[in-house]
Amino acid sequence: MRKIKRKFGFTIIELVVVIAILSIVASIAGWGVNAMMPVFRIRSASMEMKSDMQLARLEAIRHNTFVVSH
Repeated sequence: MRKIKRKFGFTIIELVVVIAILSIVASIAGWGVNAMMPVFRIRSASMEMKSDMQLARLEAIRHNTFVVSH
């Protein structure tokens, strides 16, 4: 009787299929992120503006005067 040896690991075909699926998913995700970039930039600019205005308000309250932000 012959003993059957079990081999562990992946075949080349399995690896190629997994890499193909991952590259398809990555390209779809890349398009989504690329489309959202203008939204992220606008949100970041508005948050920076809000922060500057809050800082100017705090300075105006601290010095009891008007403050102009640059």
